[in-house]
Amino acid sequence: MDPGYPYVQATTMATGKIFPMLLATALFAAGCASTETYDPEAALAGLSGEDPDWSWAALGPNDVVRVIVYGHDEASTRAEGERIDLTGVVTLPLIGPVEIGGLKLDEARDELVRLYSPFIREPKVAVTVLQYGAREFFLLGHVETPGPYTLNRPLAALQALSHGGNLLRGAERESVLLFRRLPERYDVYSFDATRPGPDGMIPVEPNDLIFVARSDSGRFYEDVLPYLQGAGFLAAVPVGIATVVK
Repeated sequence: MDPGYPYVQATTMATGKIFPMLLATALFAAGCASTETYDPEAALAGLSGEDPDWSWAALGPNDVVRVIVYGHDEASTRAEGERIDLTGVVTLPLIGPVEIGGLKLDEARDELVRLYSPFIREPKVAVTVLQYGAREFFLLGHVETPGPYTLNRPLAALQALSHGGNLLRGAERESVLLFRRLPERYDVYSFDATRPGPDGMIPVEPNDLIFVARSDSGRFYEDVLPYLQGAGFLAAVPVGIATVVK
């Protein structure tokens, strides 16, 4: 299925997280390079009115949710919502503890409709997230402040990139890469950091890795690959991955 963003797919069974050594290397490299001004506000100026999609996100521990059962205030949560506990359970009026951790919003709504049905005829239920618990994404390569960042609200790729401050001198601005690890493959997206556009609006998901390469790097293997191998993204180099980098 075409996601609407430039990307390639590659198959891998690799797992793992960003190693401390990898982050230390990225931080050291950032400290040794000069910077070029990168204006996040200018880059995001064209994104007004376009909200990143958060519908992919499964509910998890420490998310605060508000449940409204229309016409039944006694069955709805308080305006400030209820927090999902570490086991994925939230306690709701009338029906008590409910396990919704791991469900998407529409799945949680359907489950609550089922649970409320014995008490309320044809319940109309809305579920919204007031606050997301901490998740992480990673920003590495030629940025001023690389490292892990908290993902506790919807972010587009361009917005996530702005967390890294200025881009280092010689950074490849027109083809920033976002790597996403899936159970049996990883996807690679490319977006242009110099101007807002649909490619920069890809929603960032937990554990995504955003990488800014060097513009003078003539070979994929010289720049991007060491970071990916250190991050545990690649068990082996898949043929075709270099097509994302010109």
